[in-house]
Amino acid sequence: MKKLYFTLLGLFFLAGLQAQVNCKAVKGYAYSILTLPGTIRVNEHGTPLPARVNKERFIYFITNCKTKPTINTVLYGKTVVKTDVQPAAEIAFSATKSNDQKRILLKAGKGNYLWKLNVVEKNGKPIPDKNISITVTGKIGTKPFFIIIKEEIELQGPETY
Repeated sequence: MKKLYFTLLGLFFLAGLQAQVNCKAVKGYAYSILTLPGTIRVNEHGTPLPARVNKERFIYFITNCKTKPTINTVLYGKTVVKTDVQPAAEIAFSATKSNDQKRILLKAGKGNYLWKLNVVEKNGKPIPDKNISITVTGKIGTKPFFIIIKEEIELQGPETY
């Protein structure tokens, strides 16, 4: 009886290890939101101060396991950027594209998990805007992954007054 018990326990253990080996990154999406300044600030003499346009960038990617990924590098073209990984909700967000006003609803799907990368400039190097390919490399557990994203979709930012 003990032999049967340990054999079954060993089989469940091996099945659990096998499930972790199959972790992979399924697909990635890159987005940006352009935030325009509202009321223009002025100095004490009434001279308008230069307006700052802020571009927030983030990447969502889908994996087929719950293990938190480790990101090695994120490249925007040839520019290396800094990121941090956060788990996202099952439905990450619903937004509107800025160029054609179409709605975007991002879902992980059954059995998949959604992760968010906040993208920040590294060492003050500006991130290129046009005609770039975005490459994300990292590991999920011990298995490496590689995602190439062909375009960054610009979303409609908040209205400013």
